[in-house]
Amino acid sequence: MFEYQLVADKYHLIKFVSKHSHDLVTPQCAHYLKSHRRIEFSQLGLIDSMHSSGLKQSEIYSYMSVEAKEPQYLGFIRSDCNNMFQRKRAEFFKKGDSQCLLDYFNQKKTQENKHFFYSFWTNEESEIRGVFFCDAKLRKDYSLFGDAIFFDTMFRTNNYAMLCAPIVGINNHGQTTLFGCGLLDGETTEAVTWLFTTFFWRQWQERNQ
Repeated sequence: MFEYQLVADKYHLIKFVSKHSHDLVTPQCAHYLKSHRRIEFSQLGLIDSMHSSGLKQSEIYSYMSVEAKEPQYLGFIRSDCNNMFQRKRAEFFKKGDSQCLLDYFNQKKTQENKHFFYSFWTNEESEIRGVFFCDAKLRKDYSLFGDAIFFDTMFRTNNYAMLCAPIVGINNHGQTTLFGCGLLDGETTEAVTWLFTTFFWRQWQERNQ
């Protein structure tokens, strides 16, 4: 806490109580302050290029941190990069693409395959965080060859900054067999938990019908 007075066009400090003041941020930690963080235009172009090439968000941030020599010289932190991708996803889905996807799934279920199943995962702002879908054939294949399953998020849908996450296994001929597929907004524990909870819940529901 401090007090000052204006005397002859100059400010004079008349009282200072350090007890009610916190320590100043060190130069090594100043880049964590929101006022000191910004993704520059040139950095945005590099991020988009790497993302279009299939690099994950974590890989992009790690690479740029190394190139900057020290994290404090990068100009932004990991959460800023993640928030940027989140805003891009929200922008794309606000254009009606999510409704198009929902309409497509409904059409597939009502007109082509009544056993087609899909599920959407959204946040508090009704923004899509995950999608899962499968049909009767995929569920049948899982019942036959689902002793071991494989899960990979190396595939990316570039326009929406979402991960394509197929759940697959191996059939009796040694061929890769698809059991279901998801779209996720990231490789977080929460996202993967939702995907597998939805996947196994649908398999359980199928067995109990």
